[in-house]
Amino acid sequence: MNISRVDWFDEVEDGPRVRSERTVKLKDIWEEDGKHRAKVEVNGEISPLGYTYDFGDCWEHEIIFLSSEVAPRTDFQILEASGVGPLDDCHGVFAWNDIKKTFSLSPNNLTQGQQELKEWCYGVSPLGTTFDPAAEPDVDQLDDPARFRQQIAAWEEAEMEEDF
Repeated sequence: MNISRVDWFDEVEDGPRVRSERTVKLKDIWEEDGKHRAKVEVNGEISPLGYTYDFGDCWEHEIIFLSSEVAPRTDFQILEASGVGPLDDCHGVFAWNDIKKTFSLSPNNLTQGQQELKEWCYGVSPLGTTFDPAAEPDVDQLDDPARFRQQIAAWEEAEMEEDF
């Protein structure tokens, strides 16, 4: 993982980046006395942050600081979502675009490689054969606190299994 100011995304390796999700907490960036705050401040405001997940696939996200109000974990809310999340290890943005293109084609017009790609997607997606990269997510379903807790528990369990 890499966290940095968005305008530093393309800096060289020894540039002013903040690293490691295991040691860097958001409070280190967003709190007034956070130990990394000065690295992301521009004219007294926190710059939008860049977050890179999975350096192999290079998923880059922009995080914008809106407020320093403390909210209980149960108040987590998704305001807007578009499309289905990319499949893990799909090989980055260009491959994800190939997946979306493949699913947009008529089943009768698929090459053998595209059919195999669809089968791979069905196999790795938790949605199985109902997976569709163009499907719009149900924001109300995403905001269900029980589903959020189940997902956190699944991630924690998977992380523990990887440690063995």
